[in-house]
Amino acid sequence: MIVVEDILSEVVKKSSVVVGFELSFQYGTLREIVENLNTLGKGGKVKYPLVALIEPFKQRITDDGARSSLRLLIATMTKKTLKADERLEQNYKPILFPAYEVLIGEIKKVTISSTLDHTLINHFEMGRESLQGYDKAILDDHIDAIEINDMNVLFRENKCNNLTKNF
Repeated sequence: MIVVEDILSEVVKKSSVVVGFELSFQYGTLREIVENLNTLGKGGKVKYPLVALIEPFKQRITDDGARSSLRLLIATMTKKTLKADERLEQNYKPILFPAYEVLIGEIKKVTISSTLDHTLINHFEMGRESLQGYDKAILDDHIDAIEINDMNVLFRENKCNNLTKNF
């Protein structure tokens, strides 16, 4: 059985080495991820930068493997007072963009596809938007994030070691 959560956990570990800073990994529903992050924060553990696999996600099981439609979040702490240009310089260029590029490269190594079509959204302060601004944060922390939607990935089971290709 192909376990996407296990594969992505290893991908994030490898991405941390390549990008040069530690990325933490969480998976689950948004509610569960928020609860886990709150617990980590109380224990003084590193929460960010974060790569999160948002559950549930669809998988189509075929003879070729498991085709998964993934929703990922790459997030880092920010200050609520920062403007978009400051966020771009302080969070996106040095942290989020490099983490995104390395993560995509590492995911490509464990799939049979050389392309990973997906939708990317840069969230300069992630929350629910209204005409008055953001009225509620998605996570309890102030974060800047890259949201990746509809990433269709085909994972193929390797019968030799129960992981996917190149892993």
